[in-house]
Amino acid sequence: MLVLFYLFFSLPGLAASSHETQMKKINFNYTSRTQSFYAEGEHIKVTYYGFSEDEAVKVFKIVKLSMQMAPIFLREQGQKTKWTCEDYSIDLYDIPKNVLNDHTIMTFVNSGKPYGRIRGFYDSEDSPQGRSSIFISASHRYVAAGETERSRREVISHEILHYWQERTCNNRNPETMQSHAKLFENRFANSFEASLY
Repeated sequence: MLVLFYLFFSLPGLAASSHETQMKKINFNYTSRTQSFYAEGEHIKVTYYGFSEDEAVKVFKIVKLSMQMAPIFLREQGQKTKWTCEDYSIDLYDIPKNVLNDHTIMTFVNSGKPYGRIRGFYDSEDSPQGRSSIFISASHRYVAAGETERSRREVISHEILHYWQERTCNNRNPETMQSHAKLFENRFANSFEASLY
């Protein structure tokens, strides 16, 4: 029995499914930035793993505004936000688009099933206990032509809304989650550009 236990927990495939293990394969130049964001009476810690302090500053500005707008948006959509189902901190990984869409690294996306090209991904299942992960495609210096600052704002705000959906128990219907996140990303990007927030 002890031998079976050891074999089961030493299989390489099991370790390769965690976010931390897979992200160790990427050489992040800048990984030491953590900020706490105050929203809905709670402090939510976000740690940025990326390529520069400059990018971290830009990303955290988007995260801060997204954190403030997301619960308001959910209430506007008729969603309840007074309960906290999950109280996760966030590990935010800013990675090249080709890595984000590499099935050999992102083994936990859709449990290994084929998926179309993605720009961002939120997940708490394969994260360390008490944490969730957001993966976004890296800034324009590290991705193919065509990525814009607006698309960065859309991707980050989209994934932040998924975080809030899970945090507030509004993650039971995947179709509603996606339609709300798509609507939120457009509203957020428009508001950001209009300097309303």
